[in-house]
Amino acid sequence: MAEVIMPAKLLLRNVYRVLAIKNSWYDMLTLTQSAREDLKSWLTAMHSWNNRSLHKRPMDMQMFTDASLSGWGAWLQDLKAAGFWNKRHLSIHLFGIKNDLHRKGYVVTIPPAENKFVDPVDCLRVYIQKSMPHRQLCDSNPLFVSLRPPFGAISAGTIVDQLNNAIKLAGLDNQGFSAKSFRPTAATIAIEYGCDPDIARKIGRWECPSVFYDHYVHSRTPEDYVNKLFEQN
Repeated sequence: MAEVIMPAKLLLRNVYRVLAIKNSWYDMLTLTQSAREDLKSWLTAMHSWNNRSLHKRPMDMQMFTDASLSGWGAWLQDLKAAGFWNKRHLSIHLFGIKNDLHRKGYVVTIPPAENKFVDPVDCLRVYIQKSMPHRQLCDSNPLFVSLRPPFGAISAGTIVDQLNNAIKLAGLDNQGFSAKSFRPTAATIAIEYGCDPDIARKIGRWECPSVFYDHYVHSRTPEDYVNKLFEQN
């Protein structure tokens, strides 16, 4: 490799310092003077390239890996593995999703809530532990099972009934809401509260960004919109 790239500093430290201040990958960042000078050094150094290329040997297989402050992941052909540094996170592998074309399932990761009374991670772990004897009676060992014998996997219709019942208990029945209102509402609120759109899209299993933005994220006019217009004028 030294025949192609002479041993030298990469001059990327200042660029990484700029990237470190981002809140999400969609942020607009301003390059510092030091970062600009380093990038200019790359341009001016091109004249010293000796026109040689790296020799690549044939690959038997290729593995992709990534990691962040919250977790790690790896992908080798059809095999995938992922985990989180925080043991409080809970990952669920869901199968039988309608847009799962290859029938490999989806892994949905649920972060914990600070309020233990509404923490979905603790709630699911307690449910998994208490329902284990009933779920083991099923061949597919489903996550959610019926409360009555033979304790089979609950149907999509049962979930719809429970969601509609929640709408009724919230006093929102007969106002145009249905079980299909939960996904776009969750997506819209996540974006409004500053959640990374990529994360919101993956949690909700939207593969196509255009479908996610055009059909599920509904922008709302802020309450102070008019006041801000007059303040600017």
